[in-house]
Amino acid sequence: MKEIIEIALKAGEEILDVYNSDFQFENKADGTPLTEADRRANKVILEGLRKISDIPVISEEEEKPPYEKRKSWKKFWIIDPLDGTEEFTQRKDEFAVNIALVENNIPVAGIVYFPALDLLYYGSEKEGAFKIKSGKEEKIEPEEINPEKIRVVTSKSKYNQQTKDFIEKLKEKYKEVEVKKIGSPMKIIALIEGEADIYPRFAPQMEWDTAAPHAVLKAIGGEIYEGNQPLKYNKKDLKNSSIIAVRDKKVRY
Repeated sequence: MKEIIEIALKAGEEILDVYNSDFQFENKADGTPLTEADRRANKVILEGLRKISDIPVISEEEEKPPYEKRKSWKKFWIIDPLDGTEEFTQRKDEFAVNIALVENNIPVAGIVYFPALDLLYYGSEKEGAFKIKSGKEEKIEPEEINPEKIRVVTSKSKYNQQTKDFIEKLKEKYKEVEVKKIGSPMKIIALIEGEADIYPRFAPQMEWDTAAPHAVLKAIGGEIYEGNQPLKYNKKDLKNSSIIAVRDKKVRY
């Protein structure tokens, strides 16, 4: 894990070097932005991972291996060199480096690093979850859930009718429902920090967006569900449909 943290920190240095400059960006075919920071961070992470393991890598910024090749993979890295590129281009500090190790389609270890905030989360189910802020490390201890109150975190841009209907149903189960809208990629982090209990997302997103924070969330006893089952990775299209993330598996919804 220490070696992976070092790789994430080096990627963060490349990102900040671009962030602190007068950078330009372009749009990819899917309309999402791409910057020099994405490219440089991707290069650092790929080179770093290849030095320490021969495990295959799926990266947002690389051509994806065909499903026929990767469907038999028992273990692989999945990375998003710069999660929150839109926040990056808007000069907001909430962008991250995501690195996750997936085994048997389940994220077993992950690192989420916010270079501009000097904030890093890492964890695995075996070792637990940790937070490093300005060089100071602390273990993240799960907090008890409140059976009468639920705190919901949602997307600012994906607050659709399905989300509204979901929240209305929560009001039938809890005396108090608190809703907070925040940007990507801080929503799962809010669960990890104990600042929220549940995150519903009724819109597709890619596996590299969730794998690393999912691993850290699992390390504190949380989970992400797709339908009625825990979210699995290495799907044919590498895409999640609708997901529900909870900081504790006892959360009712």
